[in-house]
Amino acid sequence: MTLARLIAISFSSSALGFLLELLLAWKYGASPELDAFRLSQSVFLIGSQLLVWQLLPHVVVPMFTGLRARQGEAAAWRSVLAVHGTFVIAGVGLAAAIALFPEAIARWIAPGITGPGADLLPGYMLAVAAAGTLYVLAGTLAAALSVHGQFAIGILPPLCVNLCLIGMVAALPSTRPLAALGGGTVLGAAIAYAAHVAAVRRARRESGASDRLAPGIQVEGGGASLTGLLVPLGAAIAFGHAATIFVQRTLSLQSVGSIALFSFALRLTTLVYTPAALYGNTAFPALAAAVDATDQTQFKTALRKALARTIVLSAPLAAVLWVVRGPMVRLLFGTGKLDADALDSITAMFGWMVLSSPMGAVVALMGKVFSAIRNRWAIVGPPAIALVLLALTARPLAGEYGAEGVAMAFAVYTFAIAALQMAALQLAGPRAVTTVAAMRK
Repeated sequence: MTLARLIAISFSSSALGFLLELLLAWKYGASPELDAFRLSQSVFLIGSQLLVWQLLPHVVVPMFTGLRARQGEAAAWRSVLAVHGTFVIAGVGLAAAIALFPEAIARWIAPGITGPGADLLPGYMLAVAAAGTLYVLAGTLAAALSVHGQFAIGILPPLCVNLCLIGMVAALPSTRPLAALGGGTVLGAAIAYAAHVAAVRRARRESGASDRLAPGIQVEGGGASLTGLLVPLGAAIAFGHAATIFVQRTLSLQSVGSIALFSFALRLTTLVYTPAALYGNTAFPALAAAVDATDQTQFKTALRKALARTIVLSAPLAAVLWVVRGPMVRLLFGTGKLDADALDSITAMFGWMVLSSPMGAVVALMGKVFSAIRNRWAIVGPPAIALVLLALTARPLAGEYGAEGVAMAFAVYTFAIAALQMAALQLAGPRAVTTVAAMRK
């Protein structure tokens, strides 16, 4: 599949996301019910998306390519399915924790939510956590499928969830938000996971391996390398998700509807971020292959190409959207339940976030680069330092500027990670491939 076709598919998914946002703004506005749903998404579904986009490809792709080169296709697939089985167990444990302690978890993630939003939050959490587990299971399989050139399937989970949410929100009255929002999220994730399972069966048959998806008990060959990547990548994702939770907790203490308005603004940035981040997924196998071949020249060429394309795909579009942000927000959201002050708030927050969105795409790409060269400190250090910066700036800025201050702090956080990653690349880059080669001897 060509990059242009892949970007076109990603834009269709983003278009559905925009249609959903317009429908939510029209039907629910900046309501406590929508605040509660957005909180659940931020803690559970976005956490799952971080695993799918920032951890699983970084672990599964190098593991799969290395095992396939050394032990063959069947051994590579058995190890992928072992990782898949591990996440099944983790997902069941998460759902059990939410079912047993819903009020305590709700109070922790949203100290400022009261009234109807607080009543709905436990139900939203359980539904979104179930969908998030299906996201991760699908992501495990999608990472392995990307090695076989099947990149578009990774877009299915958000596409299916958006489609099902649009259908459920349109069909059900606004008095049934849990059925519409929670049910639509779970249904879409389940459909996407079923499609991934079918694609894996087909890929295994075509490669000569069994099409049975019975997971193995342990990862074969390279297990130490896998564990060595899981720990820093898991820590990096934990720091990144802690930043998301910190932002949502801070917003929950602002005026009612702040979380929903922030989410509307954040959704608009996917126009910039999604195509560039998706390109990073297509570039990652080439980076991993260069490291496997211990070819510094090949690696540097792939890296320069990936960085240049990421900037070209994101920066010009971000500049255009920043210029037209006011008219665009009024055009998209002006006919719903949002008043003029709400539209101004979305515009202001989007202005800050779209400026940082190209750096968000660079951050996603650099995470893949550091995973390919096995640089654990560069994986963990930037998000950890930037999280401290976010913690120091978010609440003071929120106190001064309200929800817009949180958007300012979020933009500074994104720029900080990108700057720290580029500094780490300058330190680690020249020795990267030879260091990995030495580790394997």
